[in-house]
Amino acid sequence: MTKGNLSFADLSAQLKSIGYDATIEGIGKSPCASELHYIFEKIPTECFEEGLKMLDELSAKLYSKFGENLDVFVTDGTAISSIYLEERTIKLKKRLVKERHDYTFLIRIHTNTIRCVKEHTNKIPFITMIPSNSTFLADPEFDVEENYRMADLYRINLHIKQKRVRSKRCRKPFRRKFGEKFDSEEYRKRKLGERCFGNIEVRGTKCYYRKEKNKLKGMILIACHHNIIQYFKNKAWCNLFVKLR
Repeated sequence: MTKGNLSFADLSAQLKSIGYDATIEGIGKSPCASELHYIFEKIPTECFEEGLKMLDELSAKLYSKFGENLDVFVTDGTAISSIYLEERTIKLKKRLVKERHDYTFLIRIHTNTIRCVKEHTNKIPFITMIPSNSTFLADPEFDVEENYRMADLYRINLHIKQKRVRSKRCRKPFRRKFGEKFDSEEYRKRKLGERCFGNIEVRGTKCYYRKEKNKLKGMILIACHHNIIQYFKNKAWCNLFVKLR
C-alpha cells in the first residue's frame, strides 16, 4: 500500500537500505524488484480496491466525532503520464510522445480521500459503492441518462450541471427529474474534489506498467499512498478540535 509512485527497483532499494527482513526464518533478506513485481501481479485488483476503501473509511471515522454528514462525494477524471512512449500523428507528422492513461476517481470531499478508481468512462461506476442518500457531484461530462437512472434506483442525490439541449421538451425522464432538483450551492463544492489531483501531481506521479491490468492496480496503489498521507494529516487536524456540547 505504501509503494505509491515508487518503481519496484526504487522500492527494493529502500527496503534494503532500512534492513527490511521479508523472510519467515529471519535471515535478513529483502525482496528484489522482480520478486516485488511477481507478488504485485498475483494480488487481485479487488484486494487493492478493498484496501483503498478501508483507508477512506479510516479518515471518515476520524471526522465522525463532529457529527457532520460525511457522505458527500465527487467524481472526476484525470490523466497520468507513462514512462513509455507511443507514436502519434501530430500536425500530419509522426512523433513519439509519452503514453497517457485516463482514470475516474471517487473522492470524499470532507476528508480529501479517494474511495475508488476506475478506468475513465462517462457512465459513473461508483453509484452502487456509496451509501443511500449520499450527495454525489459530477461535471457535465457525466450528463448521461443512465447515471440519473442508477442514482434514482439507489436513492443518491446526484447533482450534475446539465448541458443545454436544443429541444425544449426533454424526453429523458430521469434527466428531467434530477435537473429540477439541481442545487447550484451544493454543486459548488465539486471543486473541492480536485485537491487530491493537485496532491498527486505535486508528487510527480508516473505510470511504470506495460500490461493493461497492472496499470489500473498501479493507479489504485498511488491512490492508497495518497490516502495514507491524508489519514495522518486528518488525524493531526482532528486532534486540534473537540466537539462542543
